[in-house]
Amino acid sequence: GREPDAVADPPTGFGLAATLRESVAADDRLLIVRPDRGRADLEEGLVELGAEVRAVPFYRNRPAGNLSAVVSAVERGDFDAAVFGSPSSFVHLFGAAGERAVGIFSGLALVAIGPTTAEAIRDLGCAVAAVAVEPTDEGIANAVEAALGR
Repeated sequence: GREPDAVADPPTGFGLAATLRESVAADDRLLIVRPDRGRADLEEGLVELGAEVRAVPFYRNRPAGNLSAVVSAVERGDFDAAVFGSPSSFVHLFGAAGERAVGIFSGLALVAIGPTTAEAIRDLGCAVAAVAVEPTDEGIANAVEAALGR
């Protein structure tokens, strides 16, 4: 129920560091609660501002147990579009598809929650149909509509 004190612009780790540029002073001590794996863009950006940063892995980022069923549904053509809310969500699903992954995902409109996720999708050889302008329900809905040509 609390509004955030800052929202990243653009919606990336480096974007959040840039957004905080005026608020973070040298020698501020900051805690970043993050997954055990992932990019260190926010941490690096805050260190560049002179902050003392401690990044604490708070949860594990690991694939779900039902990935093969999801891959099968994608391969059958059960979906017109798929929304990915993080780079790892695409990486895990792509990995579960194995050697057929690029072909399987080529028939699906891939929508990314932001530029970092879009980059991860492209890095694996797939096309991104749309990127949400902002990581909100409305931003994602607009990106899905754009991806589906509506």
